Amino acid sequence: MVSRSFLFLVFSVILTVSIAPSGQAQGVRAWGASGLGLSAASRGTGASGHSGLHVLIDHLMLTARVTVNNGGGSEQASGLLGGHFRDTFYDVGGLVGYARSTGNTTLAVGGGPSVLWGERMTGVSDPGPCFGIICPGSQPIVEGVGRVVGLAVEAGAYFHLTRYLGLNVVFHGNANREQSLAGLTLGLTVGKLRGAADP
Repeated sequence: MVSRSFLFLVFSVILTVSIAPSGQAQGVRAWGASGLGLSAASRGTGASGHSGLHVLIDHLMLTARVTVNNGGGSEQASGLLGGHFRDTFYDVGGLVGYARSTGNTTLAVGGGPSVLWGERMTGVSDPGPCFGIICPGSQPIVEGVGRVVGLAVEAGAYFHLTRYLGLNVVFHGNANREQSLAGLTLGLTVGKLRGAADP
């Protein structure tokens, strides 16, 4: 189950985009965005990484994205090496959405199909003797999760520091029958961020 705080966050961003001033059409812009942050899934929280290629045609946002989410797992596996043995899931998706630009900020929301796969850590083979959090003889027991089709969603705020460089805050989620999850990242944006008429 995805955390309620993440659902509240994405609802807030969608509401902000819907009521923000529409601005003017600015032709075609494109950029790449990457970030690191936190993830949440039914088996716990952890780290998240997000990378996306975005093409903005006036108010239409086209996105190709990849996310990596690391967190959760069995209590036994997650405790080893300070949490080194954790669930890991990868998400590749293509999204279509709506964006509005005002001044040096672009707000966008979108959704589309995705493919998710990864590994679940269900335990350890033999904990054996441990020295603090380090158990030299232990190996994780891994359950592979094959490719499953899901619904990817994304809501982002892109802050244009210059015409070609900016910062981004992105919420991303994936709903599917195997392992739904969500993440929030902060990162850098590089590309054509402003329209020709912008300063």
